[in-house]
Amino acid sequence: MPSKYQKNTINNLDYNLYESKFNQKTVKDIKKWTERYLNKISKVDKGLYIYSETKGSGKTHLATAIGNALVNYFKIQTKFSTTIAILDAIKATYNNDSLTTTKKLLYDIQTVEVLILDDIGVERPTAHTEEVLYSIINERISNDKITIYTSNQKKEDLKLGDRIVNRIGGSTFPIKMPEESIRTKLAPKQGINELNKYLDNIE
Repeated sequence: MPSKYQKNTINNLDYNLYESKFNQKTVKDIKKWTERYLNKISKVDKGLYIYSETKGSGKTHLATAIGNALVNYFKIQTKFSTTIAILDAIKATYNNDSLTTTKKLLYDIQTVEVLILDDIGVERPTAHTEEVLYSIINERISNDKITIYTSNQKKEDLKLGDRIVNRIGGSTFPIKMPEESIRTKLAPKQGINELNKYLDNIE
């Protein structure tokens, strides 16, 4: 998990940051549902599709909080990546000086117990993109591996072709986050916390 997200938990996804009472209740319910999902993870055979058209609505926080719980409390091997980072890493393996092979990189992504695939839908929909994503998603489904997606789009609006969209839909439960950004509300608080931490370390 990237260091930026390592402190994300279900508990510190603060529903009070959302302005409307409806959105606050929605996030409260999502937190409860997520805790139930995690407590039954050993028997779960489907991942999650966490989406909202609004950037900064808490999608990545929720996904990484789940990932941290899986690693820290359930000792389940979990990887986090954006779709663009995966596509770039695979392209890099085509170079002669690459330290790994395309086959090895794909195998690692296809076989990890839980994969968090962040921001699916922002990648350019090319034939190569579809081929790579289909290979990853189909192989993971075939081997009963859980994939958690975040997206700014409904799954049916993804421009990735029916065979990918259908597999994502059939292997996940949808979680609709509020259409409200909390990122700008978090920024001042996070900035002060980081400053205090920095100053505390200066003697």
